Formats: sequence, structure tokens, C-alpha cells
Amino acid sequence: MGFGPAAGDLHVPSGVAPYSVAVKKTGNSQFTVQVKSSNGLSLDLSHPKNRVYGWVEGAAGANVTVEGGNVSVTGASGKATLVLQYQTARWNATEPWSNVTQTNRLGREWAAVRTTISL
Repeated sequence: MGFGPAAGDLHVPSGVAPYSVAVKKTGNSQFTVQVKSSNGLSLDLSHPKNRVYGWVEGAAGANVTVEGGNVSVTGASGKATLVLQYQTARWNATEPWSNVTQTNRLGREWAAVRTTISL
């Protein structure tokens, strides 16, 4: 049995998932994001194997930058939907890396949050 991409998807340890993702506006076009494990512990988003990916729906040309738990949005104005999704490296700290999925009563879903923003 190997370790790495050929070994397939590496499972999240029992008791860690499902994850929760929360976003808070901290300034004009600035936000913070927090990801917690199932027992309420915050994940260290500055660690290279924990990352949040973001995009804006409804605002063509918008750019989302996520550094650790800090999020900034540029190139957008008006109302839009900011989507932040927790992702993790399955086998190394750089690409390729995979989305984290978690199971609920409705089937599989991403650990994500959508929030309406005004820029």
C-alpha cells in the first residue's frame, strides 16, 4: 500500500468532519474566513495543507485573494455572492489538491459558505 496520488483519496480522520465555514466582513472589500472541525476547533488556515478557495458569482472580472484567513475582493462593485470553499491537499502542500467533501443526509456536499456582499 502506497502513499501519494496513486494510493487514491486519503480520508479525513474520524471525528474531524464535517467542517463548518464562516465569513465576516471586516472592511470595504475585506473579509475574514474561519473553518472549524466538527468538534469546534479552528483550523490553521496559514498551514499550506489547509486552504480556502474563493470566487464571486454575479460580478464578471471580480478577483478573490485568500491569504490564510484574510479575504479581499477586487474588480467588482454592487451586490454579488462571495463563495468561500474549504479545500485541502491530499498528499502535498502544492497542486494538485482536491476539494474536501463531506456527507450529510442529502448526500455529498462541499464545505462552503455563500454570502451576499455589497462592494
